[in-house]
Amino acid sequence: MTLELRLTQLGYNCWLDQKAETINKQSMADGVRSSQVFLLFLSEGVLTRPFVLFEIESALKLGKRVMLIHETGSHLPHLPPPPPPPQMDVAQLA
Repeated sequence: MTLELRLTQLGYNCWLDQKAETINKQSMADGVRSSQVFLLFLSEGVLTRPFVLFEIESALKLGKRVMLIHETGSHLPHLPPPPPPPQMDVAQLA
């Protein structure tokens, strides 16, 4: 199940640039403007794509909350596994 489908089932209205009828800067800006939250999937090379950078810039200029999503798993062999959580000595908390 995709995140878009699950959010839609929960009653959220999702705009996904890849499913837009028209995809240009104006439609992307409109999609970002109509969103409450801008979700960005951190896939390999995503921050090198000019249109993605435009969407990020639009979201920031509009004061949208930006959520970054990094998916890990065995089906994504090109991504390194996340680092282990830092070890902390309980005595340090006192």
